Amino acid sequence: MKRTNLTQVESSMWTRQACPQSSSKKIDIGNHVIVDYEGDKCLGIVAALKKSGAEVATMARSGISWKWPSRQDQIFYSKDEILEVIKKPVQLGRHPIFKVPEMDKFL
Repeated sequence: MKRTNLTQVESSMWTRQACPQSSSKKIDIGNHVIVDYEGDKCLGIVAALKKSGAEVATMARSGISWKWPSRQDQIFYSKDEILEVIKKPVQLGRHPIFKVPEMDKFL
């Protein structure tokens, strides 16, 4: 599986004007999304689009917050497993920990 540099994906996301920033099913590379992984809700960034879904690099839960794992975790999710497109997670201070208000409904 080809690995995508998250820095490139994130920076390209902010240069694209068509990228939705609210809940919708329109999916584009660089969108932050909530996915269903075997019943658990996870969050990540779309790295590649396929006809029937997308490859998503997912974040890891850290208490009630989220962080990027030390080893990238990118897998394919079908369109049905991609639940919604969300706003960019909010970084908490200078630490690489993020708050994702859209995930609160799944706690």
